[in-house]
Amino acid sequence: MTQANTPMTDDPICLISNWIPKLDALPLECDGMTRCISALLADAKIEHLVHFGELSAQGRKPIIHCWIELSSSEIVDLRARMWMGDKPGVPHGVFTHASASAVSYMTRSKQTPDQFAASNWLFEILTGQSLEAFKG
Repeated sequence: MTQANTPMTDDPICLISNWIPKLDALPLECDGMTRCISALLADAKIEHLVHFGELSAQGRKPIIHCWIELSSSEIVDLRARMWMGDKPGVPHGVFTHASASAVSYMTRSKQTPDQFAASNWLFEILTGQSLEAFKG
């Protein structure tokens, strides 16, 4: 049995992959989704930064967007396809810049999790579940 706030694995990508089905089902756009992911990552003590900027694809107008970058440089984004469509090269989940061949990320600013992550009560408002229940 693990203690509260202790990840069951040290692999952040494995943890995030386990959260994706629950996160995908939420009716959130990139800002709310990024707050929730950041809260889960912060709770699991996984270093990351929140990026604010633009997401663009050839032939499309750039959109204002936010996403997460892990300390290992992978990107976490579950809402790129909401705006760019479910096409080859449009990323979803945890990925590298190189695998996101159909889109381009341009960072305008960054924040740390303590500046942006949803608090416990905001996480519950956004997801309908507590942080602890969500992880279980």
